[in-house]
Formats: sequence, structure tokens, C-alpha cells
Amino acid sequence: MEQVKIPKSIDEPLKIVIWDIRDVVPAVVCIMTGILVGHIGPFLVIGFGVAWLNRKLRDRRQDGWGVHALYWMGLLPLKQLPNPFIRRFLP
Repeated sequence: MEQVKIPKSIDEPLKIVIWDIRDVVPAVVCIMTGILVGHIGPFLVIGFGVAWLNRKLRDRRQDGWGVHALYWMGLLPLKQLPNPFIRRFLP
């Protein structure tokens, strides 16, 4: 019988060295933007600031708060749910 590696957690996000992918992506996007624009220094600082702010906001709130906020602002229409701007339903 062949051994199968069982993951420790099913919902664990992808890791890059010791950081979550959710922490690395904002910093990398800002750094790449800085390289394209030609001002890597300011965008490097902005990238790490955005990654830090993203981490702080994510730790304070439950999973899925971003999708919930986008729905209630009307930026993410969902077919299964009613229009978020209709606050009162009449029979």
C-alpha cells in the first residue's frame, strides 16, 4: 500500500516561505507597479504598507467580510440574493 500525505488543514491558504499568499500579493502588485512606472522606492513602501493594513483588517474581521461589504455597496451583484438597495420588502 502506498503512503498518502494528509494535509494538516484543508482551508489553510497557500504559503510562500513563511507568509500567506494573501499577505504577499498586495506587496508584489505594488512593487511590480513601481517597476513599470519607474519609481520602485515609493511603491515598495506603499506595497508593504498595504500588505500590513490588509493583514490588520483581515485579522479583525471574519472571513468573507470583503465580499459582504462589496455586496452591500452594490459593487458585487449576486443572482441568488435581492438587490442590496431594497431595504424594505412589502407583501
